Amino acid sequence: MGILLSVSALAAVLGAALGWVLGRRGAAPAERRAAGLQAQLDELAARPLVWEGRVELFDLLWFPEVTASPKTHRVSSVKAGLPHCRECAAPLSLVGGEWACAGCQARRPESVADVAVTDMIAKEALRQFLQRHPDYRAA
Repeated sequence: MGILLSVSALAAVLGAALGWVLGRRGAAPAERRAAGLQAQLDELAARPLVWEGRVELFDLLWFPEVTASPKTHRVSSVKAGLPHCRECAAPLSLVGGEWACAGCQARRPESVADVAVTDMIAKEALRQFLQRHPDYRAA
């Protein structure tokens, strides 16, 4: 009876070891997949958030962009962008000292997009972004 017990004990130990080995072999692909998914998640978290707003000023449309880091919740840049025609939403181009619309031929003076105006647009875009994303802060 003593020999029979030790053989069954040995079989139990071998069975447990075999189960562990087979379980580990099945766990390895799952662990690799989990590591790959975590790497993708980390990459997405590191990618900057780009938010495009809309500001109407001086009968023009502006589509400013605010760039922020989802990881640090800090705004990294604000760009006013180019002025767009309010009538047809086409971007204006600077032609001979005037902003001209290729779509409807509307013209605006060059001063509608000077540094003071673009600064106002950027500040308004930042205000809108922070209002919609209260957990973010300006840099």
